Amino acid sequence: MASIDRFDTHSVSQESTSDHHNQRLEDLTDEQIQIKLDGLLRTTQMLTIENEILEKYHKKIEPFYLATIAGTSSSSLTTTPSGSMYDLSGGQQPQQQPTGGRYRKRSKSRSIQGDFRMRLTADQKCEIASKEIEELKEDSRKANEESEKNLDSYKAILEEADIRINEIKIEMHEFERNVLKAGYNPMNKKIAAEKLIKYFEDRMKERDTLVDKLKLKNESMRKRKQKLKAELKEKEEMGEVLHEVDFRQLKIENKQYMAKIDEKNTEMIKLKKMVGVVTQALNFKKKQLGLCLKEYDSLVNDIKSREKLLKNIETETNTVEKEHFKEESKNKKLRGQLENYKVPEVSDYVNAEDYLYNLQKELKVWERKVEIAEMALKINKQSWQQIRSNINENSSFGRKQFNNTLSGSAY
Repeated sequence: MASIDRFDTHSVSQESTSDHHNQRLEDLTDEQIQIKLDGLLRTTQMLTIENEILEKYHKKIEPFYLATIAGTSSSSLTTTPSGSMYDLSGGQQPQQQPTGGRYRKRSKSRSIQGDFRMRLTADQKCEIASKEIEELKEDSRKANEESEKNLDSYKAILEEADIRINEIKIEMHEFERNVLKAGYNPMNKKIAAEKLIKYFEDRMKERDTLVDKLKLKNESMRKRKQKLKAELKEKEEMGEVLHEVDFRQLKIENKQYMAKIDEKNTEMIKLKKMVGVVTQALNFKKKQLGLCLKEYDSLVNDIKSREKLLKNIETETNTVEKEHFKEESKNKKLRGQLENYKVPEVSDYVNAEDYLYNLQKELKVWERKVEIAEMALKINKQSWQQIRSNINENSSFGRKQFNNTLSGSAY
């Protein structure tokens, strides 16, 4: 489908223009001809695409057009520059024009010229393209829905296969534990049949119980399904049923909420990273705080010890000051005595020495006298003790004689 300006001339003018183009092509170089050829190929490709779209559109509306062509009014037809009638709804119907109550046929060249001059307008092209885009979007949506259904079914199959594989592994483990190991007889190197039969009987009982549970579950699900159908029917009767537009709206809202969730997740990840950084900084600061607290405790203890030492030094300073005051007073007295002291005469010193010598001599004499007196005292004590012992002996002998005399007179 080319533009109208390119094909609106007469056949004679087309021949003259073709001769003119041939003359111009002869004047062009090979590179310029190649460029023009590439442009014509691109234009041909675009026209081919347009023709394919138009053919598809024509095939879609042709059944509807054939069914309604009998009732099509002349108002829906427009006259082409060649005199043929073109239907704006998508069909084109050439008709004969009446002249004087009779119809005349157009010549073949006239009809060919009309076919060349008949082209779609830009609005019609836009309408066809928009409908084609809508159909492609609808096909894409259906394909996406179908692919999502297939994907969900494949996921369900894979999940079921994984569950089944896990169940088979568990069954193999239990069979190996309960039958192959527990039922193995090392004497004959065979497996006891009782163990195998008991294992399969237990498994059959478990399967029967599982089947009963699944039947109950199936029955409850069937009742729930009937209940939901009844609720859906009530909603349909009350006009509260959801239509396809509502589902699309819900999908759009779901996508928006999912986008918001993704944003919140990214924000949460950023906040988690920030929390990690802050936690690391907090731990580092806690370590520094612990070191500072230890240093603070050591400093407090040092300050307390220094304060005690300072108090001791102050008390020692007070005592030293008191002693210093006392010694100072003594020193003053001694200084006063030294100031008032007069050196005695030599004769006084000699007399004092002589007096001291005499006193020492008398002391020695008296010490000797004391020694002699002590010796005499010891001798007298010994003699006294001997006398006392003799007196005691004589008194005891006299008592014995007196007693004897007394006893003889009694006889």
